[in-house]
Amino acid sequence: METLNESKKEFYTYFISTSKFYYDLSNTVNSPIVVCEMLYEAINAGIKLLSYYFSLQDKPRTEVVKELSSILGDWVEYYWNLGLTLHYDCYLSGNVDEDDIPLYENQVKDFISRVEEVVFG
Repeated sequence: METLNESKKEFYTYFISTSKFYYDLSNTVNSPIVVCEMLYEAINAGIKLLSYYFSLQDKPRTEVVKELSSILGDWVEYYWNLGLTLHYDCYLSGNVDEDDIPLYENQVKDFISRVEEVVFG
């Protein structure tokens, strides 16, 4: 793990703040479909943060996720797949069970915590 200088810390803070913003926003909307998209965006921002942290930002997203999973463990790929499900199945296709929303929210909250732990210690 690298020691963060102030410039990098500020840059990384932007992404984790974006991730948290979308997570918090998901708690303020009434549409389950929109909740799913906000949760996807929270995961997306976290993956972007990890890609910059590990200098993988210039690679295709699928390759980034594979490399991050290799570095950090299978949890990265698990949460990315959750994000894809939230985006494609729930948001774009409208196939969402409202009873699953609390589970999705908890999983995304866990993802954000893991990203924070990796980057900020």
